[in-house]
Amino acid sequence: MSVRRVMRAAGAALLVGASAPPTLVGASAPPPGNVIRVTGISGDTVLSLVESSGGGLVPVDVLARLLGGSLDSTGAGRWRLTLYGSVLDLEHGSPFAGYNGFPLPLSEATRVVDGRPHTSLQLFSDVIPRFGIGILWDRSRSELRLFQAIARRAGPAAWKDLPGTVVITNASGPPAVKPVNVPTKPPADESATASAPGKSLTRRYKVVVDAGHGGVDPGNPGAIIAGRRVGEAQITLAMSLKIERELKQRGIDVYMTRRTDTLIALGDRGRIANGQKADLFISIHTNAANPAWKNGRAVRGFETYFLSEARTEDERR
Repeated sequence: MSVRRVMRAAGAALLVGASAPPTLVGASAPPPGNVIRVTGISGDTVLSLVESSGGGLVPVDVLARLLGGSLDSTGAGRWRLTLYGSVLDLEHGSPFAGYNGFPLPLSEATRVVDGRPHTSLQLFSDVIPRFGIGILWDRSRSELRLFQAIARRAGPAAWKDLPGTVVITNASGPPAVKPVNVPTKPPADESATASAPGKSLTRRYKVVVDAGHGGVDPGNPGAIIAGRRVGEAQITLAMSLKIERELKQRGIDVYMTRRTDTLIALGDRGRIANGQKADLFISIHTNAANPAWKNGRAVRGFETYFLSEARTEDERR
């Protein structure tokens, strides 16, 4: 793929952690600790999260049933999530969800934990609510809500059929929670989902990773940590080095436009990619919250821009 010019790509917004939710004092209060509340077809359920670097992982099969949907296996390490007419395809080790033929980026890869598929909470808190199917995420209460007047009502799912949950059994008074056992042995079709790095690649690929800005061009101003400002150029470099490690683990060759805090001319970045005969050129940038925003710390997510030189429908496919 020839790169004629470099487009500024907003690869990820700076994520700022929020303070821990308050202690649970009633059915309407935020749940305590590393959990979320799901108000679904079978009432209130408090669901434990698997801690991760991307904001937490949730069991997809459990959430699907709590919300009145379904999760079906479509092969080894592949699943199809169906919620009120919306269909999402997930794959072990992939940080994307397939939706109508389009890849939707996730904050981290789907993977098997304790024998069941887990995916990023962000799929349910940020992505699915945009479908307009009656599912809403209340960030202030760490609560995922199903509006049954909007969504097509499905048959109720009993908490006893949902292993891995922690359920509120007395929502009218002081909450009583009941843990449910989780199977520890992975199903036969999921135990061998992890493949050797690069095993499924048909040939050797090369990716040029470009950390935006650098040197005299710090990019967007970032947070002040320990008296020092951490700017966009530092964040993009750290992200790029992590991407390099991940790609190399998958058997992909990587060329970095920069490894230190130095400035690469804008006009040189595309030429570097072409000179390396790269299959893909990724330029990483980060956004900055507007100081005038009331709650800039709550901003999260990412944007992806791409340059397409396709002139025909066949080339676009």
